[in-house]
Amino acid sequence: MTSTTLWKIRLLTCVTLILSMGLAFLIGEFVLRFFVPAPVPAGYISDCEVAERFGWGFPPNHPFAIHHPDTGELLKTSQTNSRGWKDKERAFEKPEGVARILVVGDSVTFGVGPREEIFPAALEQLLRDEGYRVEVMSIGMGGWATDQEFEAYKQEGVLYSPDIVISQFCGNDLGGILMIDSAENMGLKPFRYYLEEGELKIEERERTDGKSFKERMGTFLYFKTRIYFLLAEMKKQVLARMSPDKQEGDWFLQFIPRVDSMWEPGPNSEYIQAAWDLYGKIIEKWDEECEENGSLFYVFSESYEQGSLNFNLSWDLLKQEGDTVYARNDQDEWAEVDFYKPRRSHEKTCKDHGVRYVRTTRSYQRYQRDPHSDATGNLRMAEDIRDHLLTDRDSLALLDATLPLSSTGREASSSVP
Repeated sequence: MTSTTLWKIRLLTCVTLILSMGLAFLIGEFVLRFFVPAPVPAGYISDCEVAERFGWGFPPNHPFAIHHPDTGELLKTSQTNSRGWKDKERAFEKPEGVARILVVGDSVTFGVGPREEIFPAALEQLLRDEGYRVEVMSIGMGGWATDQEFEAYKQEGVLYSPDIVISQFCGNDLGGILMIDSAENMGLKPFRYYLEEGELKIEERERTDGKSFKERMGTFLYFKTRIYFLLAEMKKQVLARMSPDKQEGDWFLQFIPRVDSMWEPGPNSEYIQAAWDLYGKIIEKWDEECEENGSLFYVFSESYEQGSLNFNLSWDLLKQEGDTVYARNDQDEWAEVDFYKPRRSHEKTCKDHGVRYVRTTRSYQRYQRDPHSDATGNLRMAEDIRDHLLTDRDSLALLDATLPLSSTGREASSSVP
C-alpha cells in the first residue's frame, strides 16, 4: 500500500468520523429539545433599554431562572414586569389612600430567591399585616452601585410618585461608584459621578462591552444548544452538591476578602475617605431630590453585620479569636481587621450628609453557598425596616394616614388594592 493511498484512507476516516459526530450531535440536539426546557438567563442583559440607561438590566417581560444556591436546583422560571423589574405589575398612578414605598438597590434588592421571598415583598406583607395600606415596589439589579440606583430613581422611580424611598447599600458600592468593581463590567455604565471642588458632577460615557471571545462563545452555546445547556446545568448541580471543603465552582470564592484600607484598624485612608465622600454627596443629592418630589428618603444596608460575618467564618474566609477578626493579606497571612468599621463609616456618612439611616438590630441569615440573605434573612431585613418606619416620626405619620377611621378611632384593615 502506497503512502498516498494510506493518506487517503486516513483522510476518509477523519471525514467520516467528523460527519458521524456532527450527525449524532444534530440528532441529540433535536431529541433534547423535546425534554430539556429552553435556557433562560440567570444574570443581567447588556443590550436592552434598561441596560442602555443604567449599564445592565433586563428587558420587559423577560424570563429569568431562579436556582437554589445550595443545591443548584432550578426552582422556577420567572419573568420581569412590563418595565423590566423583578416586581409585581405596577401602574404609574398611585391608588387613592395608599402609601407607596420604593426600594432601589442591587442583587440584595433583586434577591436570589423567588420574588415573594425578597425583603421588599416581605416588608409589604408585614406593613399590611399591621393594617397599613401600602405598596412596596422594587427596582434593583445585581451589581448596581449607588450611582446607578440614583439614576434609576430619577428616570424611573419618580414616575410612581413614591412617598418613601429606600436606597439599599452594599459593601461593594464604593468600588462601583469609583468604577473599579472587579465583579462587574464597569465599561457598560453610560455615566460617571465625580466630585469637583466638593460639588457633585456627572459625565456621560461611551459604553464598552469587555467580554472575551470565550465568554461570548460560551453564552452563545448556552442559549442556542440544548446539549451545551444540559451539560452546563449538570456541572452546576454536581459542583453545588460537593462538600464545602471542595470549593470549586462557588462564585464568591473568586472575591476572597483581603485586608484593605476599607476595614483596616484606625482612621480611613485618604483614598477610602474620598470614596465615602463621593457616596455621601450622591445620597445627599438623592435626599434633596426626594424632598423636592415630596418623598422621605432612607438608606438601609445588610453589609458587615453578624450574618455576613458568620458566612465568611463558615467558609474560612475570615477568622475570629475572641472579639478580634482576621482576614488574609496579600501574602496570604492572617492580619487583624475591624470588620464593623465599614458599617460605622456608612452610618457616619449618612449622618454627616443629613440622610436618614435605618439601623440594623437583627442578624441576616445567609444561604450556605451564597453570601446573599436567604428567605429568613430577607424577613429579618424587612422586620428591621418595618420597625424603623413605625418608630420614625415622619414615616409613621405618613403610614398612619392610610389607616381607615371608625367611630371608635383608628381601625386596622388589611384590605389593600
